[in-house]
Amino acid sequence: MRPFEHFTVRTTEEAIELLGRFDGKARLIAGGTALIPALKADIFPNYPKALINIKEIGDLQFIRAGKEGLRIGTLTKLEEIAESQSVKKDYPILQKAALSVGTPQVRRMGTVGGNICQEPRCWYYWYPHQIGGRIVCYLKGGRHCYALTGENQYHSIFGCYREANRPVACVEACPASTDVPSILEKLKGKDLQEAARILLDVNPIPAVTGRVCPHFCESECSRNGFDE
Repeated sequence: MRPFEHFTVRTTEEAIELLGRFDGKARLIAGGTALIPALKADIFPNYPKALINIKEIGDLQFIRAGKEGLRIGTLTKLEEIAESQSVKKDYPILQKAALSVGTPQVRRMGTVGGNICQEPRCWYYWYPHQIGGRIVCYLKGGRHCYALTGENQYHSIFGCYREANRPVACVEACPASTDVPSILEKLKGKDLQEAARILLDVNPIPAVTGRVCPHFCESECSRNGFDE
């Protein structure tokens, strides 16, 4: 692994202060069952300058059952969820889900928050940098999601992935920023009226522009690497 600074905090305020100090170049760590392997594989485009250990924040580790339902703190271990009598009694599916994660050693260290926030479990995203070079997939700023037609045994792929503050390739290429994936989705569902509404929101004269459009969306389509 590359060198980094390590801080242990005992309050959320300390953690927030450190995150602000490093301005997006620090990562939180608790159990570390997902983060440490990711650091060893060097999969991050931007390696963190610091790790902020939050496992000493006691206020975030709890299981509370009440009239309004079940509340679980983000630092609660998976093992604690699996062994909780209240979870076992009233939320047996949750208990079974916790038991299904990893090995006993992983469940003893891994937290529910860490499992929710961990990096995508994709073979291409996790491909070690030191073995043949990093695969620049869509999640790493590339143009293609190789899992669409590649190895995706443990994936759930719902439509076109949209990263925050970053449009998909065809939308980015369109001079009018037409939401092509949404239009295609509506057309697939035979909702012509909604498809037309999405188009007309950004292009009030599609019959005219369509005649002169150079079809940038087609040349930049993320499916070009897989099919016609």
